[in-house]
Amino acid sequence: MEEFVQSMFTVFDSRNEAQICSKLQEFNKENAQIFSFRPLKTETKRKLIGDVLRCLEEADYGNECKCLCLEMVRILSRDKYRLLQLQEEDGVNLIMKFAGLTNETCITDALIEAQKCLCNLVYNSQTVQQISSNGDCVQHILMRVNNVNNSTLNHDTRYYDLRLLFLITAFNPNTRSMARLDYNAVRVLTSTLHDHILQPDNTTITSQQLQLAIEVLKCFFNVTIDADLDEENDQTLELLGNVIQKLLLIKGPTDEDIHKLHGHITNFLTVFLPKVCVKELVPESDEGACGGASIYMGHSMECVDILLKFMNKKLDEVQDNNNRIAGFELISPPITALCAISKTEAIIRKYLKDVILPPLTATICSQLPEEGDTTRNRLVRLMTSPNTNVKEIVAEFLFVLCKENPGRLVKYTGYGNAAGLLARRGLMTLGKGHGDYSSDEDSDTETYTRVIDKINPVTGRVEENKPSPLEGMSEEQKEYEAHQLAQLCVKLSREGIIKPMQVGPDGKMVSLEESFSQMSLPPDPNADSEEDT
Repeated sequence: MEEFVQSMFTVFDSRNEAQICSKLQEFNKENAQIFSFRPLKTETKRKLIGDVLRCLEEADYGNECKCLCLEMVRILSRDKYRLLQLQEEDGVNLIMKFAGLTNETCITDALIEAQKCLCNLVYNSQTVQQISSNGDCVQHILMRVNNVNNSTLNHDTRYYDLRLLFLITAFNPNTRSMARLDYNAVRVLTSTLHDHILQPDNTTITSQQLQLAIEVLKCFFNVTIDADLDEENDQTLELLGNVIQKLLLIKGPTDEDIHKLHGHITNFLTVFLPKVCVKELVPESDEGACGGASIYMGHSMECVDILLKFMNKKLDEVQDNNNRIAGFELISPPITALCAISKTEAIIRKYLKDVILPPLTATICSQLPEEGDTTRNRLVRLMTSPNTNVKEIVAEFLFVLCKENPGRLVKYTGYGNAAGLLARRGLMTLGKGHGDYSSDEDSDTETYTRVIDKINPVTGRVEENKPSPLEGMSEEQKEYEAHQLAQLCVKLSREGIIKPMQVGPDGKMVSLEESFSQMSLPPDPNADSEEDT
């Protein structure tokens, strides 16, 4: 490669455009699948990049030559090692000009190639991430993405604009609020989904439309992740909810593609959206169940069913995953999304509560809450997952479905499974949670009422009374066994194997040692208060 690149310098120096184009074509063809240029000497690579950028700057060369130069830049920009002039401000601004992200006129034929170059450079260079985070770049992207009337902007142009916006907002958090507050990113991205993908009332989606929808959703996630969307215009938020609802219901091109789309919608829904937006997911419906859609309290639950089905599919993937800890990460987004929309919209929480935590019966209570294949069983199993993040997310979701009522959570999961969340929340004594929910209560089934006294609150299962292990022992034997148990606990405590705890005044667990150290003893009435004489 070194030898070939050296031979290009003579051609560049000759300024013969035909020969330059020929050499560029040869280089691009030979390196089309190459992603590393480390064998090149630094000075050789620096001169090559300099010659290519000079060709791009000079007006003497035609569009074909400039397109070939940008193709070479794209290939070279794949390798983040020694980007040299490509990550300097002059070089980046030159490529931005060809990408149409400045006020200068760009060459249409070279636009997409320049966009690809910028995507590579932003991905590979922190310096370029900072340069591209200026307001002009973000503004030009958003303006062009939503330019419906410009017929020269094809699918590829919008796709790479969205990809570039995603990369810029992913690597530079400061650009997120800038895009949202200064350039109306929420409105622009909502209109993009509505105008370019879902109009006129599409019921199916093409592969190209699906690509665009996914990139928009990725950008949406970035610009809203740390935002308070209540500040947005209600009309925009209502349209956004309507667009998300349509995307969840849309069909084609393949089931795999739609599953991928649902995944990105789920990721976006992990952001807490305002009520005016979320309520669009459950539109009012006066009809009975039709077309397979669930109607609940006068609202269509078709979108919620799709999200629930997506979560269950991820639970299946977790079960089939050999690496259980890594597999658990699959279900974090759908559970977080369902938890978020349940907190926002009461009708969704009530529906999910009825589906996931249906009224208990004697038959259900005959087995442990974590035993079985229902959604409830599988979620309760995750409450004791070795993955701390997933364990907390699942417990939070079920807690929300129980209206943050500790007693109700214990009823459906057992005290043992719920202990982690209760300890974190300071609710070990089953005090009241902090959620703002209606005051309606569960109505227990008749069979559940008959066995409620036999349910072990720790396991959450009906258990027959067992004979006392102390039955038949004399008082001396009982005292001996108690002494042995106490001695064993002391030994385990001293060796650091266990740490005796108790529930503190705030409902959280504290060590006995800490509790004793804070305890003030009453004065001893038998103590001699007089000084010895």
